[in-house]
Amino acid sequence: MNGTGFLSGAIVQWNSTALTTTFVNSNQLTAQVPANLIASAGTATVTVVENGVTSAGATFTITAGPVITSLSPNTATAGAAAFTLTVNGTGFVSSAIVQWNGTALTTSFATGSQLTAQVPASFIAAVGTANVTVAENGVTSAGATFTIAAMQVITSLSPDSATAGGPAFTLTVNGTGFASSAVVEWNSTALTTTYVSSTQLTATVPASLISTPGSASITVTVAGATSSAATFTIVALGIHLSGLASTTSPTQNTSVGVTLNAPAATEMTGTLTLSFEADSGDANTPSGYQDPNMVFVSTGTTTIPFTISQGSTTATLGNNGAIQQGTVAGTITVNMTSLLAGTENVLPQPAPTQSVTVPLIAPVIAAGSVKIENLTSTGFDVELNAFSTSRDLQQATFVFTGASGSTLNGQTSFQVSYSTAAAGYFAGSTGLMNGGYFGLTVHFNYSGDTSVIGGGSVAVTLSNSVGASSAVTGENQ
Repeated sequence: MNGTGFLSGAIVQWNSTALTTTFVNSNQLTAQVPANLIASAGTATVTVVENGVTSAGATFTITAGPVITSLSPNTATAGAAAFTLTVNGTGFVSSAIVQWNGTALTTSFATGSQLTAQVPASFIAAVGTANVTVAENGVTSAGATFTIAAMQVITSLSPDSATAGGPAFTLTVNGTGFASSAVVEWNSTALTTTYVSSTQLTATVPASLISTPGSASITVTVAGATSSAATFTIVALGIHLSGLASTTSPTQNTSVGVTLNAPAATEMTGTLTLSFEADSGDANTPSGYQDPNMVFVSTGTTTIPFTISQGSTTATLGNNGAIQQGTVAGTITVNMTSLLAGTENVLPQPAPTQSVTVPLIAPVIAAGSVKIENLTSTGFDVELNAFSTSRDLQQATFVFTGASGSTLNGQTSFQVSYSTAAAGYFAGSTGLMNGGYFGLTVHFNYSGDTSVIGGGSVAVTLSNSVGASSAVTGENQ
């Protein structure tokens, strides 16, 4: 206390209560003020008494000490990054310091009711609690508790895999230590997350994130701390073509199917397309030729749509995917040319294909097609239908047998060359429209008893560049 005229016996009083006083000089005294006298905000009158005389009073102000009302945030996850702590309360002054378990933090004064402080990552490295206080002018506030929670842990994902190209879906993340602010991340990209409980979160995964095969790292971030990762697998769309078996004759239909390696997550639709490459040994077929008889039975064209219902592993195709092969030697290939899951293009690259070969074989004469027609006293015709997958015809052999009990006069076996005529036919527009099919009519001159021919028969054999056909016998019609 400073003043004038102090004597060595002077006593300092606090609201008329004598304090332990020390005389310094006539201008200064010191006195000990116990803590209980400043326990609450208010004012005190300080006087000096000496030789029974009391000085005029001086006012001593006792301000309210700092009080913490809340912390923001008031919790963090063990192992999280450094962060800024906001301390709300009353009685803060510009010199106030926020303390963490008694250790001063770098503090910024905002207002008399708010301070901010920087909390280093090392202070929240382990699970536990911290006592946060505010110190100013030698006074320390009552503490507020800050909780350091255990790191969130992912225990499982549901589902934990999806098919590449599938639709958007909801991912359920199960674990521990989740908070309402938790965010599920997909390869560090935040997903729209819904908090279910401290042990479960759900997140929306857009279709774009599962468009290609691979894997994704799933983590959960809470208050700046990121969990260890769980792996989500994106499986390649296992779709393939089945069936398409070779047949003993190209006039027999084959068929194709579409199969998935797992039930379809949503309805899928697509298209199959036929293509053809003629055998290199076919000299009469131009480059790029498509056998017009090669079609899907249900559509009559080289394309067919298919549908795979949700939950199914096989496609629905008209006529069970039957294919009319045609009669030209070469390779028929079925190509998947489109595949949609809803409106999403999920056609794998490379797209599924499957092939079947129409072989080069000797000519085949259609059963029941050999006939003796137009019989007159001067001659008759032999007619037949056949196909040659090599699209050539070299020779036809005709062997006649007379009616029972009769004898044919003259020659009974004939060989006719057709190499030049057949080449012109197969290379022409009619031949190209018919693929390997052809009809053959041969006129024979004849004089004699027509009953010998009319009651007899003819056996026909055809040959091409591959070999000779089986003989097929026909009679007069």
